[in-house]
Amino acid sequence: MYKEYTQEEFWKLYKDLPLNLKDTLSTEETGNNVEKACQRNEEEGGFSKALNLVGQVLLGLLPPEEFEKTIMEDLSVDEEKAKKISREISRLVFFPVREELSSLYGTEKAVSEGEEISREGKASKDTYREPIE
Repeated sequence: MYKEYTQEEFWKLYKDLPLNLKDTLSTEETGNNVEKACQRNEEEGGFSKALNLVGQVLLGLLPPEEFEKTIMEDLSVDEEKAKKISREISRLVFFPVREELSSLYGTEKAVSEGEEISREGKASKDTYREPIE
């Protein structure tokens, strides 16, 4: 759910982040990518909420696998639009820092491509990866 954090709460979380996540969180490019994803999906009014949710993912407050569902709820959009926005933001913002996000959320890369193993040892197939030819 969309939640505002105080500056004190934000800085407390921010100071312990890996450098790449700090850079992604504070770069203008991240904001531009989120804005473009919202515009392309005709959801300009949800830009600030979407940007806040991206920040929550990068700070370790919103697991990436819950991002799409939260976009749908907080932006009050249908499932298809939430999926499009989420995929675009994931590709442009989260994918470049996937290793840092995996560390932040306690998942490790599995040996086989397209799977991740959580600390509990459960494997899950990543259905969004395309085969390399």
